[in-house]
Amino acid sequence: MKMPDYKLKVNNESGKDGYVMIFCGKPDSSYSDIQTYAWQSKFIYTGVRAEFKWQVQWAFMWRQLNAVNESQQIVSADLQANNEITLDYDIPHQAFHFCDQKQGDEVGYLYIKETVNVPGNMAQVGVALSGHPVFMVNSEPNLNVKISPKANYFIIFGDSDHSGPIDVDELTEAVEIKFPSNIFSLTAVINSDGCISVESSPLLVIDD
Repeated sequence: MKMPDYKLKVNNESGKDGYVMIFCGKPDSSYSDIQTYAWQSKFIYTGVRAEFKWQVQWAFMWRQLNAVNESQQIVSADLQANNEITLDYDIPHQAFHFCDQKQGDEVGYLYIKETVNVPGNMAQVGVALSGHPVFMVNSEPNLNVKISPKANYFIIFGDSDHSGPIDVDELTEAVEIKFPSNIFSLTAVINSDGCISVESSPLLVIDD
């Protein structure tokens, strides 16, 4: 069965130009220092309508930090099966790589294990959604991370692009995006006061 495409159309009627960012709420995790990222972001001029599109496809992801040649790897994951993976580091070739993907202990969670070879703070590893990083931690040898991601979305508008981790608790103006059952397309409006309103009862089930 093909996964549905979720769509969010955003109308900027605020009279100001700025960044629209979408992030997910905090996951349940065994690791307290997990970082949340705005996994979709666009600069939108006033009077412009933009569209965000995604599928709920979780994946494991690592990306190397402070590297001359940036490298990363994304491996599809399933909360019911193939929900555990190992991050290793090939010391002679100085290369990170995923290996040993298998069934984890509990469904509903994603498990990431880092081997003794993994150098500290040279990479980030975590969970991606629709190909973009959502929840990441800095690499550490022998670190085990357990994450239960949730597809609960929030939208915020501002003059800064948060390309790094965000403090979800400080984003008090963020508005939750709630897709009703069997509804996959919604519209959000950035109003003149900067507040965002999201339609709650769209007329169309799917907008192609």
